[in-house]
Amino acid sequence: MSEEGPSNNDINMEFDADQDPGEVSAIIPGLPNWAAQQCLARVSRGLYHSLRSVSTAWSDTLEPDVIYPIRSAEGISEAWLYMTLMGNDVFHALDPVLMFWHELPAIPLNHCFAMGDKECFVAGRQLLMVGPSLQGLNLIPIIWRYSLDENEWSIAPPMNEGRCLFASATSESTAFVAGGARFASRVPLDKAEMFFSLTNRWQMLPDMLTTRKECSGFFMDGCFYVIGGSNENDEAYNSAEFYNPRTRRWTLVQHMWPESARLQGDTLAPPLVAVVSNELYSWDHPNGLLKKYEKSTNRWLSIGGAPGRLPNPQSHGWGLGFKAVGDELWLIGGSNPEMPFIDAWRPDTQSWRRVALTWNGQGFVFNCAVMKA
Repeated sequence: MSEEGPSNNDINMEFDADQDPGEVSAIIPGLPNWAAQQCLARVSRGLYHSLRSVSTAWSDTLEPDVIYPIRSAEGISEAWLYMTLMGNDVFHALDPVLMFWHELPAIPLNHCFAMGDKECFVAGRQLLMVGPSLQGLNLIPIIWRYSLDENEWSIAPPMNEGRCLFASATSESTAFVAGGARFASRVPLDKAEMFFSLTNRWQMLPDMLTTRKECSGFFMDGCFYVIGGSNENDEAYNSAEFYNPRTRRWTLVQHMWPESARLQGDTLAPPLVAVVSNELYSWDHPNGLLKKYEKSTNRWLSIGGAPGRLPNPQSHGWGLGFKAVGDELWLIGGSNPEMPFIDAWRPDTQSWRRVALTWNGQGFVFNCAVMKA
């Protein structure tokens, strides 16, 4: 169906001129099926599992390969937060419409994967989790993939360059990864690639201009940015670089991440950055401040603190999530035991609100990602 609506021929295919719509297999009696599909596309996707039991017609309409293309064509989506916490490897997803935590199926973990450090990112309607696996006497990376359509985990194709501590970002159905450290050796990389969730394959990108690990990624102005991180001597970068998909070139931006300064011997978490409405923000955890990046001057402006959030330089940023969810910035958990909360800040109102409590009352975030569908 086009965005302009169905043609007369489309409607005539569903109903004969002398036929009552209620007498055919209508999705919603009294409505043409295209209009009924539009109605169901606007229902929160958190209800889809229950609504499929209404009728065969509803079940068929709510098949992922039917309803999600309709939602996409109409610009309808919900951004859900997917996360794991300390002491719990099972992902939970927060439905921001119904404010309900959904428990995902458990990953069929082996001991090595369960005990190792893991990183996650999103491509389209897939959540991918990268972690260690033992092959003989060697550690190799393995990727488990959760499919929203199937509600199950399966093994995804490996990256061309096995890595950890890398930057990642999502652009619709495609995920971009860059940098990080070579698996097991922790040697920093300049390699970048992207994953096409629709074709289930990886493709290499041109190499970055620098090798960097413990970096972060985001999309802004149509480009994939990799910011912060450190080199092979664990010296922190205050720069960023971005990849332009149109020119297939990387460009270095000096002094874009001054917060990268660290004390010798400290292990700093990757930069806590997120983009809302094409504007870049960061959470300065040592000082407990929200900051906004000013593109024209290449500097960070302080917005202020968050209620109940104190400066925490001892955490070095670990255990805290900072994500763009819809048109809000979400500050998720924290290393302090008393912070099992999610707080949100809206750029348009410049105000904070308490979103939710974590499902188990724990606050230390291991992994988190946002999926729009």
